Amino acid sequence: LQKLASLPPSRNDALIWMARTLIEQDEIGESGGLINTLQNDVNLPQRLKNDLEEVNAYWFYKQEIYDSSAVHLEKALTNADDKQDKSRREFLLAQLYEMTGKPDRASDYYAKASKHTVDPLLDIYAQLNDAKLLRKGDDAKQLKNSIANLVKMAHRDKFEPYRDIVYYAAGQLAMQLPDTASAIVYFNKSIEKNENNIKYRNKAYLQLADIAYSLKNYKLSAAMYDSLQLSGDSSLANSLASLQARRAALAKV
Repeated sequence: LQKLASLPPSRNDALIWMARTLIEQDEIGESGGLINTLQNDVNLPQRLKNDLEEVNAYWFYKQEIYDSSAVHLEKALTNADDKQDKSRREFLLAQLYEMTGKPDRASDYYAKASKHTVDPLLDIYAQLNDAKLLRKGDDAKQLKNSIANLVKMAHRDKFEPYRDIVYYAAGQLAMQLPDTASAIVYFNKSIEKNENNIKYRNKAYLQLADIAYSLKNYKLSAAMYDSLQLSGDSSLANSLASLQARRAALAKV
């Protein structure tokens, strides 16, 4: 009765949390030694195996050793709290495999993240990132299918608040075909459906401005650049000087 009513020993739990804390403090050597000690502990409870894999994945991640991080994170997938947490881990796994040059594994996990998530925004980015992987194989047919899927998503009620992002994503993929005419349509739809997302409105205007500039339609390009809302969008901070210079040049033209 005493054994059933008592809590399990917490020493190893504390050591795992200590390792995580040391990683956060960039104490890579000390945290690595602690992880190694736990890995070689024959008495480590089975219930903590996944926690240790998770910490090990984070240890490699902090050192930008993404292939090893992915291996350990994959082993810790069953440690997810719920379906949404699992989909976030799958999305991260997909990104890690993409960064390490394993597009097939990345595609598998983007698809799983899209299937399991209850967050429409994560669903959008999972499908978009998966579609972007296809450009490496120059498969125009699959790229067109991905664009068609994004357009279908835009018509579904649950994606209504994110239609500006969905259409912008479709425009990006259309540019990869390349299909400039369709891209222009999608970027304009993104602006049309945008209510208060300054960042994506600017992204769409910038794409349209660059397209018009490349087509030597300088009047339209100037109008698109003038439509940019430069204040309140930190993503344009690094290119602010070049944008101002182009706007000034186009005004003279």
